[in-house]
Amino acid sequence: MSKAEEKTIQKIVVLGGGIGGINVLRDLKHLSNISATLIDPNPFHVCKPSLHEVAAGTLTSKDNRFAFKALATEFGFNFIQAKALSIDTISRKIQLSSDTEIAYDWLIVACGAVPNDFKTEGADQHCYFLNNIADADVIYSKVRLGVTSAFQEKKSFNVAIIGAGPTGVQLTAALYETFTKKETISPHSISLQIIEGQNRLLPSFHKDISEGAARRLKELNIQLNLNAKVEAIRENGVALANGTFLPADMVIWTAGVKPNITLKKLFPDLEFGRNGGLVVTNTLQTTKDPHILAIGDCAFILKSPLPPTAQAARKEGIYLQKIALPALISGKTPKPFIYNNQGSIVVLGKYAGWGELPSGKSFGGKGLGNRWAQLLHSILSARQQYELGGLTSVLKKFLKKKFL
Repeated sequence: MSKAEEKTIQKIVVLGGGIGGINVLRDLKHLSNISATLIDPNPFHVCKPSLHEVAAGTLTSKDNRFAFKALATEFGFNFIQAKALSIDTISRKIQLSSDTEIAYDWLIVACGAVPNDFKTEGADQHCYFLNNIADADVIYSKVRLGVTSAFQEKKSFNVAIIGAGPTGVQLTAALYETFTKKETISPHSISLQIIEGQNRLLPSFHKDISEGAARRLKELNIQLNLNAKVEAIRENGVALANGTFLPADMVIWTAGVKPNITLKKLFPDLEFGRNGGLVVTNTLQTTKDPHILAIGDCAFILKSPLPPTAQAARKEGIYLQKIALPALISGKTPKPFIYNNQGSIVVLGKYAGWGELPSGKSFGGKGLGNRWAQLLHSILSARQQYELGGLTSVLKKFLKKKFL
């Protein structure tokens, strides 16, 4: 390649290979005169919406990850396993932990989120968090060991899940499904409780879904603690603000997320929103540097903030891939990003499922509505598997869940 040709190549660098970042990179082959590079400290892409299944043992970690090297070969981008240590936005160069430097023309910030414990006393010492495959594997191993020991001692292993959003309630149901169906373990060897600061489960969902989920979990003998403000986490349980103490052998925190804490260190001169993310325009470009774009949990769209969901991150990634980057590389102004909410699904393992349409109308819980919600959940999971691993990956996951 000649020097003249090198100058015409537009260098696209993506920080973070989560669902947003990988959807930026998944189909850039249609663009000519570009080079695309992913920088991520991890070797795998992980489907975060399925992490609760790994933590409960209903899905193996191997079936929920895709090697970045393989994806880079498949989709035609470069992969560097490293952390970004510093970014010179004037010269547009990134210093990496691999002791190398990489230049960019367009930088996509897609570092994802980290758990937010709201500085709760004792949370960092006594809580288990669910943010990656390693976390999920640790949780499963801890619960399995605790339940096995409890069975041998004719006791009950008490697990408290803090946070009644989709992750919390789905994890609770999945743990119940796993550890009450094993023939060698008594169903009484595990007890589960949910601790939620608001007055209902699934606060972001329609009230009917919240009430239906609460009824179903109660039928499974899962203890629900609502309006329960957590004051501190102790070695042996959870202290509430009203003076109540809830004993627990293990506490899992699923009560919230926040943008990656390294953002403010990497971008001290950029503007940040109230969620801790980079403030972006309706083309997802940061307000103070149009050559830096942000998506997913790292972004804060000033006029219309989006929820921290996989659906939003995926749509933003596809928008950059198909609309924004082609326009920017051509020197044009991109059409604005418009978020079309396609609704939400929440599934309590094999026990029940609900859906909420963009209109706010809900369905599920029983009958055909429940089956439809379960089917949609399976379809969405299969879509992610298919887009990254092809039909073989979809069939492999299906057969394992069905027969193993």
